[in-house]
Parts: sequence; C-alpha cells; structure tokens
Amino acid sequence: MKKFIFLVFLGVLNAQVYINQNGILIERSVKSWIEFRNANLVRQKYDYSCGSASLASILKYYYEDSSITERIIIDEILKSKGYDVNQNEVLKEGDNIISFLDLSKYAIGKGFKAIGLAVDFDTLSKLKIPVIVFVSIRSIDHFTVYKGMDEEYVYLADPSFGNIKIKIDQFKEMFFQRKDSKYPGKILAILPQKQDTPINKDFMKIKKDSGFTYRLINQDLIHHRFR
Repeated sequence: MKKFIFLVFLGVLNAQVYINQNGILIERSVKSWIEFRNANLVRQKYDYSCGSASLASILKYYYEDSSITERIIIDEILKSKGYDVNQNEVLKEGDNIISFLDLSKYAIGKGFKAIGLAVDFDTLSKLKIPVIVFVSIRSIDHFTVYKGMDEEYVYLADPSFGNIKIKIDQFKEMFFQRKDSKYPGKILAILPQKQDTPINKDFMKIKKDSGFTYRLINQDLIHHRFR
C-alpha cells in the first residue's frame, strides 16, 4: 500500500491531495513538470530548426497567432532558398542553418518589424519583450528565446530544452560570441507594425521557483531538477 501511494504522488506532482479514511482523494491536478517545461513554447523537431521554433514561440504565444507552426515557418523559408518542400528535398551539409536574416524576412512578411541588434548584457537585461538570442553550446550555434532575468538567473523559452533558467555567468559564456566587442551579443527583436496586435503579457512571466535549471560544465548543458 505504501508503494502504491508513493507512485500516485509521482504521477500527480504538485496536485492538491486530500487523504480521508478511504484512501487518497485527488481534487485537482496541476501541470506536471514535463508540461510546465514545455508550456507556451514550440519545441524544435529538427536539428536545424531552433530558429524557426524560437520565432514560432514568439508569434504563437506572445503575439497570439495560433495559426503559426514551426513547420509553416520552415517550409516558407526553405522555399525562399530554392528548396522543393513538396518533394521532401534533403538539406545539404552546410545549408542547414536558418539565419537571423531568414527569420527577419519571414516576420516582415507576416506584418511585423524585425530588428537585429548587437547588444551588451546590460541592454539585454532591460528588455521588456521576448527576443531571439544567438548562443553557442559546445561550439554549436543555437537560437533561443530570452524572457527575462533576475539577480541570479536568465530565463529562456528554449526550443531544445524547454522553459529553463541558467546562471548569469554561465549564460554569458554562451551569449558573448564577440568578446573583443563593446556589444558582444546578438539578438533579433520581433515588433508589431499594427497597434491592435494582440499581446499575451503572461508569456513574459518567469517562475523563479520553477525548479528547472541548467548549468554549464565544459560547455555541456547539464539539466538539474530540484524540488
């Protein structure tokens, strides 16, 4: 019986649980840690699609365009590069990177402004909107969505790892790709052209007690979950 109760609690992490004479009564189950990790973001399905998934996360969950998918963005960008997506043409080695320029052109085509900027960390910390940031993990280029930071962590909606937080010093190692520059980091901001563009401000809320943190060891991201 004790073993059964233990398994129930694992399955309903963070649920409201009441115990009565007949056993365990679960009144309401809140999001599991897996659901929270993947909430309000688009996970990438392909090795080359972190940029497309990052843009999809902002357009779908911040600007509330429910029609946007990672696949739609990928197909349109690949068509613009001359690929026949209807024939499932395989990307050639070296051609599998979707750039800030590609993402900018797509966003502009959807009626948004797209502004690529070189910034320092102080500028990044003052932003009040989500932006796509360029980072390097194990010498591999990667795009992710910056949501905010506090005195200890940077919070990301990452297409590979989900909703995560990273120690500031460790994030800087990933973000500062031009260490000899006054503005060592690169971001892409997507801004609305129309005043009536819906905005989901809840997208920018960060959960400081989320329990999901990544730390950088020898340029590897190691996932830790704390209760």
